[in-house]
Amino acid sequence: MGRLFAVVASVGVLAAGLSAQQRASAVAGKWEVTVTGQAKRLAELTVKGTEVTGVITSATSDAMVEVTGEYKNVNLSFWTAAKEEFFGVMVREGAPVQGTYVHCVGDQCSKSGVTMRRPTKAN
Repeated sequence: MGRLFAVVASVGVLAAGLSAQQRASAVAGKWEVTVTGQAKRLAELTVKGTEVTGVITSATSDAMVEVTGEYKNVNLSFWTAAKEEFFGVMVREGAPVQGTYVHCVGDQCSKSGVTMRRPTKAN
């Protein structure tokens, strides 16, 4: 009985690891990011555990800005290094994800919508 419990526990730990890996793969990679009223951007994200790192590039320039954040359950949040911009979305496989974008300059912050989707094959 003890041996069976150990095997079941090992399988549970392995399944939990795969689940975390599958969740990370839902977020890792390239994304087209569209903030309401702004030019499209491209984000490239990496996920390790719940930690998100990457870069976001403007469609109108080659300037790259580093981003950091987290991915827990289906909630992805990341912000630019200077913490001027915040992106928060719920990631669901197979559909564009929509969420909130906040931009701050000093004490003044504005809030907009943001949509993220995987780039099409042509891009």
